[in-house]
Amino acid sequence: MPAAVMVAMCACGGANATQSTSATASVPSTPLPTPDLTALRIQYQALLEPLGIASATFNNRMLALGSSATAAEVAAVASPYAMALRTYDAAVLQLPVPPSMKVDVQRLVTADRALESDLTGDVTVTGFTVPNWSQQITPDANRVVAASNVVRADLGLQGL
Repeated sequence: MPAAVMVAMCACGGANATQSTSATASVPSTPLPTPDLTALRIQYQALLEPLGIASATFNNRMLALGSSATAAEVAAVASPYAMALRTYDAAVLQLPVPPSMKVDVQRLVTADRALESDLTGDVTVTGFTVPNWSQQITPDANRVVAASNVVRADLGLQGL
């Protein structure tokens, strides 16, 4: 039996040795349906396709801009990717994930939001330089990859 179930049983009185003498109404419980991970994987991968295209486009355009790009140039390249992340996040939060995955999905969305901030807000900072911005965005992008890999593992998918 998983530890979480054992803790829940103990906390709810499942391990209590004494019996209550008060009468309580019995309400039949309906078990929650077990999510179909195969269908969930397909849904998740469908969400990744447009995000992957936006990411590849962003990376290719950033390489073409070079390290001397202006904040306005970077903002023009970064904005569509940030929008794709927001769209993905809204959709991934709607997936019918099992309760055991909800925290992992929320952590992924939280990591994405930090990256979105880098892609939109940080490019308007006075004194913007691509090298400094890259130092900021890289750790946040790495956190996105790590959080994504946890969700992918939950779904039985290979990591990035």
